[in-house]
Amino acid sequence: MGYLESIRASCWCELLGFLPGARGGTGPQETSASTVVEFPLGTKKNWEKYKCGKTWEPKGKAHSWGWLLHPSCRNSLVRSAAMATSASSHLSKAIKHMYMKLPQGEKVQAMYIWIDGTGEHLRCKTRTLDHEPKSLEDLPEWNFDGSSTFQAEGSNSDMYLRPAAMFRDPFRKDPNKLVLCEVFKYNRQSAETNLRHTCRRIMDMVSNQHPWFGMEQEYTLLGTDGHPFGWPSNGFPGPQGPYYCGVGADKAYGRDIVEAHYRACLYAGVKIGGTNAEVMPAQWEFQVGPCEGIEMGDHLWIARFILHRVCEDFGVIVSFDPKPIPGNWNGAGCHTNFSTKNMREDGGLKHIEEAIEKLSKRHQYHIRAYDPKGGLDNARRLTGFHETSNIHEFSAGVANRGASIRIPRNVGHEKKGYFEDRRPSANHGASIQKPPGGAERGPITAMHSGGLAGHYLGGERWLGALFCVLFTPPRGTEEFSVQESRALAPLPRHTKAAEQTGGRGAARAPLAPAGFRYNRPHCQLLHKQPAQLGTVLRALFLQTKQHPAPPAKKDPSPASL
Repeated sequence: MGYLESIRASCWCELLGFLPGARGGTGPQETSASTVVEFPLGTKKNWEKYKCGKTWEPKGKAHSWGWLLHPSCRNSLVRSAAMATSASSHLSKAIKHMYMKLPQGEKVQAMYIWIDGTGEHLRCKTRTLDHEPKSLEDLPEWNFDGSSTFQAEGSNSDMYLRPAAMFRDPFRKDPNKLVLCEVFKYNRQSAETNLRHTCRRIMDMVSNQHPWFGMEQEYTLLGTDGHPFGWPSNGFPGPQGPYYCGVGADKAYGRDIVEAHYRACLYAGVKIGGTNAEVMPAQWEFQVGPCEGIEMGDHLWIARFILHRVCEDFGVIVSFDPKPIPGNWNGAGCHTNFSTKNMREDGGLKHIEEAIEKLSKRHQYHIRAYDPKGGLDNARRLTGFHETSNIHEFSAGVANRGASIRIPRNVGHEKKGYFEDRRPSANHGASIQKPPGGAERGPITAMHSGGLAGHYLGGERWLGALFCVLFTPPRGTEEFSVQESRALAPLPRHTKAAEQTGGRGAARAPLAPAGFRYNRPHCQLLHKQPAQLGTVLRALFLQTKQHPAPPAKKDPSPASL
């Protein structure tokens, strides 16, 4: 340790190696007096040669040392020497595998999985079956304590699990199963949080449209202390740029976890389409689909469950927070690709344009439905920077990742295909909204019920947008309910002071190919935007207390929004 104690620098290489220079490894690179000095590959002589003159004294044990990196440090190895992992991950996995190899006879372990009362988190428990189930009919119903999952009161806590989808178990392997379940109350009625039940009914209603979904689920890997995986414990890694689809120990953090999750999903039978490293270090993405109808929700939720279990084995946490790190770092979304049969056929671009035109009239309504906190989570992400649109404006364009709706360039050329809604957050799935009034009210009720169903399709109420596309009557023929007026209330504007560097604008002109026409509508808010965030939060609180909604402007009419 005497050798290390003699090193004086503002940043230190990992205890087990040296770090080559950022520009070819020929020497230390320094951009300012406060910037990290990077040392070339070499010996003690190299270290002594490139001392920067600042005294550093190690504190505590060697395994607790971390790096202090300045944000301007580029291409630096940023793996912390002390990554916080769970205690269970330090247990000997070889011992566990010894027991997992024991024969289980004809018995089968079935892990029942369900969404708890938050609408965002998953629960699971296992039961033994006498033989391998071949279909859902072979799986019995089960019960659980709903008072411990935010789904029932303790005085009447029994709730029922009804198998809805079955997958192979990649952790216990064949013949064991993963079973995704719907939740029902004591009286066998669908639980308030059981949005799959509503989704299935609505998918049956639009089955002739053959809706296809494809989800791009982004997520961030964290240590058990909430620190991003691989980031220095006392600073930041180099700025964004080399990490997207990056290769190398200094660019890809946690690839072992990603590969394990990918293979586990393939084994389970999940329709996982691919995976890639995202723009922010320690941020990744996997794609699920294309899937038709209710299948999309089943496969995405099981893929999320498998990811949580894989991270559990590695001792880290997966976060779906839409903006885990504030400032000049990309957020995490769940971009949703959608098409109907008409959109996929020749001349389908016309149907895509019509769908986007109708989606523009419900922008604020969908923003409220696209994250667990009614738009406040997305307000941190949809700033108009970092490949996001402005949360207050609806925009669309070809190959434009700064728009609300992106039409892929090949779709613009082929005049058919699908479109991508880039607004849903990565953590969508915690909010619940019932149809107003309880009675059937035509397109409006269909839109709200569709919102419940879309909420199950990965958590967000995407099907509300689908129903808006399929069933919204012509402008001027609708009646807005009080609940809808509140849903269209303005969101707080995000403070962009921390986003001024390195961001990308939101409403750029679409790069349309020849012959492509699209009129970009912008959503007009019903009320003037408040200047202070506190004012908005108080207004949102009052709305939840059933206070009357502020009067809407008469011109334009609410139906034009």
